[in-house]
Parts: sequence; C-alpha cells; structure tokens
Amino acid sequence: MFNLKIIKTYHFLRIIQVVIKFIPFLFIPNVLSIDDYASYSLITAVVTLSLFFLGLEIWYLYNRNINANLTSLGNSDVINEQLSNYLFSYLLFIPCILLYVNTINLHNGLLIIGICCFTHACQEFSRILIHLKALNYSAIISVVQASWVLVLPFGVVNDLFELLFFIFIFSVIPFFISCYFLFKLGVVINLKKIFSFNFNVFFSTIKEIKMLFLGAVFIKLGVFFPRFLLDYLDSNSFLAVLSFYQSLALVQEFFIYTLIQSKYVPILLGESDKSKKITVRKKYFKYNCISIVFLLVTGSIGSILFAYVFLDNPIYFKLYPLAIICFTSNAILCFSNYYASLLYCEKLDWSHKYSGIVCLIGTIIIMLLILPFGVEFVYLAVMFLLVFSLLLLFFRFYLWNRVSVFNCGVGL
Repeated sequence: MFNLKIIKTYHFLRIIQVVIKFIPFLFIPNVLSIDDYASYSLITAVVTLSLFFLGLEIWYLYNRNINANLTSLGNSDVINEQLSNYLFSYLLFIPCILLYVNTINLHNGLLIIGICCFTHACQEFSRILIHLKALNYSAIISVVQASWVLVLPFGVVNDLFELLFFIFIFSVIPFFISCYFLFKLGVVINLKKIFSFNFNVFFSTIKEIKMLFLGAVFIKLGVFFPRFLLDYLDSNSFLAVLSFYQSLALVQEFFIYTLIQSKYVPILLGESDKSKKITVRKKYFKYNCISIVFLLVTGSIGSILFAYVFLDNPIYFKLYPLAIICFTSNAILCFSNYYASLLYCEKLDWSHKYSGIVCLIGTIIIMLLILPFGVEFVYLAVMFLLVFSLLLLFFRFYLWNRVSVFNCGVGL
C-alpha cells in the first residue's frame, strides 16, 4: 500500500501538470494560424498513434512483472529486456512513421520523429516508476515533460517549427532525469543487454501481447479517426475546432488516469485477497464516477466560456456544440476504462483486442447508416466519437460481467 504522504505529494504534482496542460489552449489558437493549428492537431494525432507502434503495448506485460518482482536485481532484468524490445521496435517502425509523415505532407519530419521517440521513452519510464511505487518520481517526469508550454506566454513561439522545437527539448530533458531516478532506485541499466537483440524474446513477447496491442490501436483509431477524416476532406477550420475541443476533453482522461487509475491499478495488481480486492474496486468505482461527472459538467461549460472569452477567432465559439459532444464522448470513454482496468488486472487480455475491433467496426457501420441523412461532416465526426465511446462502454461492461471470476455485482 502507498504511503499517504507520498500520495498527497503525487496528487499535488499531477494537479500542477493538469493546470499546465491548459496553457496551450489559451495561447496556441491565437499564436498559430488556423492552417498551422490544423497541422499541429494532426501532428499530435500522429505522435499519439506512433507511441503505440513504438511501444507495441509491451508495458502491459512487463509492468505486471515489475509489480510482482520486488527485488532490484529482478526488476533490472525485466526493465532491460523491456528496453531492448523497445529499441528493436524503434528500428522497425521509425522508417514507417517517417514515410507516413512525408506522405501526408507534414514538414519537420525528423523533428516529429524525435518527439515521438523521446515522448515514448518518457512515457514508459513514467509507467515503470509508478509500478516501482515511485509515484513522485513519475509525476516529476510528467510535469517536466509538460513544461514546454511555459514558454508560450513569453512570445518566443511564432510558428509551428518553433513550437515543435520546444516540445522536443522538453522531451529530451525528462528522459535523462528518468535515467537518474531509475539509478537512484537501484535499477541497473545494462546497455550491453539492451543492444544485444534477442529476436526470440521479442517475437515471443509480441505473440503474448498482440491482443492488447491490436485492441489499443483500434481504440486510438476510433478516437482519432475523425481528425484524419476532416483532414482528408480539406476542412482545416473544422479540423482545428474539433481538435481544440477534443484535446480539452482528453484532459479528462489524463486527469482520471493520473489521479485515479494510476493509484488503484497497482494496488489491484499487488493484492491477492479477494475481499480486499472488492473493497479497492468499490473505492476505485466511486472516485472514478465522481471525477467523471465533475469533469464533464465543468469541462464542457468551461471550454465554451473559454472559447468565447479568450480566443480571437469566433469559429471556436460558433461551433460550441462540439464541446458538449466531445466532453460527453470522453466521459463515457473514461468510464469504460474502469472496466478495461479490471479486465487488465485479472489478466483477461483477449478482451481488450475484441472490444477495440468490434466497437470500431460497429461504429463505422452505424455512421454509414447515418450518412444518407445529410449530416454535416464536422458533426458526423463528433457523432463517430460518441457512438464509438458508447459501444466501448457497453462491450467492456458486458465482458467484465460475463467473464470475471471475481465479479460480485454491477460496477465491481
């Protein structure tokens, strides 16, 4: 169980990170042109999807092993093997990502690749630190990585390249801080082991993790598909507005993950007593629901007022219904993540694959049925998000209540 003082410090640092994450929404829409902001939003989608291919969701498997193995030597072996697999996936997928970036005419390709690599490395180090029970170290890494936004109020960012450059710099700095924290915790990073590729281990790991990886990719495709659709339709103004409200709504998921999910999931993984697990799940369910409802109400209203008061371009406020739909969709997605976490803790990994692919296909079918009714593309895009989130919630809820041997009622 985590020390109460550590948890309070961790929550304080994470709240700082949440506050920092709002700064881009205040400055970027006014700093960048509508076309550059559309390109920036597409880059964020590319980076987010790239993280899945660079990491292949291997962390699901290795972080569970880190949690189960409490010795420094054992953890070092697990982490070195994990990092070796990541290095191989980098060599495999970086050329593909660079080719795709050039295909969709995004400039600054090498800078985007650098952001992808260091962002992924910091993300994985942060997860490792959480499972090593070093919550404060993990929070510090995330806060430093998010601190690139602090340069925005000083007027040093005037175009997209300068913005990407600062994002890159603030991805490199926490990478080295993470290495120091791991060293301080007694984790020995063995470069010889990392660079000595073991193809049998890599492909064995991929075979074991493929269901979780495919599920994660399908889910992220469902979340970001509307952005690529609007980009294909050459609707930069609609893409910019949708990306603005969707990015604000995604802060909900970040808040829930950092303050709720990252606290209770390691506890559930380390707990073997059935009655204690049920108690933890009840607390997790309670605080998850309260947080989601609070963030839905305050977030949707606050984002509309924010667009009206602070943003110079009136199109952001004119399309305010997008804010309500985006926040509602993401609230439903956050609620479904509760059941995904329970399935993950019980090692029911196959469910993750099927929930992603079934819900994505189901959403596409429903959207094709709606298409003949002449709905505007921008509203069709956000309806896609809403339908996908609802299907994901129902499917994960159904799977949990059907297959979990520890289930003892709705929401547990």
